[in-house]
Amino acid sequence: ARDEGGGASCAGHGADAARSPLPPQPPRAVPAQAGASAAGTSVASRDVVDLVSSHAESGEVFEMDWSRLPAQEWCKVLEPGTLAWGIPLHPVPERPPPKLIADARKVFLAGVDYLGTAARASHVNAVIADSPQVALIGRSNVGKSSLINALFGSAAKKNRKIAARTSKRPGRTTMLHIYAAGRNDAWAHRRSLPTFRSVVVDCPGYGFARLNAKGRESLGKTIADYLENRDQRLFAGALLLVDARRGLAYIDVQMMHMLEHLEVPYTIVLTKCDRLSKAQLDETVTTVMKDLVSENYTHCSARVLGVSVKGAGIQPHLDRLRAEILQIGDSHFHRRKVSTDRVVHPRRR
Repeated sequence: ARDEGGGASCAGHGADAARSPLPPQPPRAVPAQAGASAAGTSVASRDVVDLVSSHAESGEVFEMDWSRLPAQEWCKVLEPGTLAWGIPLHPVPERPPPKLIADARKVFLAGVDYLGTAARASHVNAVIADSPQVALIGRSNVGKSSLINALFGSAAKKNRKIAARTSKRPGRTTMLHIYAAGRNDAWAHRRSLPTFRSVVVDCPGYGFARLNAKGRESLGKTIADYLENRDQRLFAGALLLVDARRGLAYIDVQMMHMLEHLEVPYTIVLTKCDRLSKAQLDETVTTVMKDLVSENYTHCSARVLGVSVKGAGIQPHLDRLRAEILQIGDSHFHRRKVSTDRVVHPRRR
C-alpha cells in the first residue's frame, strides 16, 4: 500500500494492532461543580488533575472530557528557553539536568566519527559493537540532513565526508548513514563503557520521493529491516522528525503505528520551527497533542521537542536536542546494568 503522495507505506506492520482511545473510556462531560473555577470560567488544568486523582483514589473509572481543557494547556512550554512541550495531564520524562546539556554540547561539537553506510540492520550491528544507537526517522525532505549538520556543527563543516548531503530534491538519502559522537578514548581504563557515547543512525526518508516505484519500495524495506532486526542490546530509541509546517501527516501516523507495533520507544521532534510564527507554531503543537491523546501511543514520549537549524537563537534548541539524544542513550546503557566501576589495573611485575 502507498500513501496519497505516492510514497512507500508503513502501515502494514501495525495496522492490525488493537488500539484503544486514551483515556481508556469514551469521554463524557466533567461535572461543573467538581471542575469549574470560582470565576465560572473553563476548567483549569489543576482542577482536572485533582478530579482525576480523586477518582483514582476512589477506584472509579474517570472519563476525561478533553474539550474542556484550556487552549493554552495544549501548547504550554514546559522548559523555558527551549521548545519542549508535554501532553497535558500526562507524566513527562525527567528534564535533562544543566550539566548533561553542557556535556551534550561538548560531545557533539568536539568531533564526529562517520562510520559509513549500511543497507540492512545486520550491517549496522556489525559496525556498532557496543555503543547505544538513536535512529533519526522522518518523511522525505523533513530536514534530517540539515539537522545532522547542525547537531555536529563545525565538525561537519570542516569535513565534507562527514557532512550530510542536503538537497531540495526528496529521497536523496537511500542508505542508513551512521554517525558516532563522544569517542571514549579517555575512558579506556574502564572496559565496561562503550566505544562511543552515542551513535546516530540517519534512516532514509519515507513517503514522497522522486524515485521510481522500485526505488521507493527499496527505501521502505531498508527502514523496516533496520527497525525489525535492530540489536535490542544497543538500540536505545528513535526521534521521529515531523515538519512543523504540516504537522502529523497520514504517512507519519502510519510510521507511528509501525513503531508501536515493533515496540520502538520514540520522541516526536518538530523541525523547521523557524518557518512559523509563534501563533502558527502553537496551533501546530495543539493539533499534534490532540492527535496524540486520540490514540493510545504507549511507546511515544509524553514530551514533544522543537528545533530550528537557521536563524537567531537556535543554539538552545539544538543543545536541548543533543541532550535528549545523550539522555536516551545513557538511560538505555545504564538499564543494561553494566557496571562502570570496574577499573582495569596494570599487572604488577
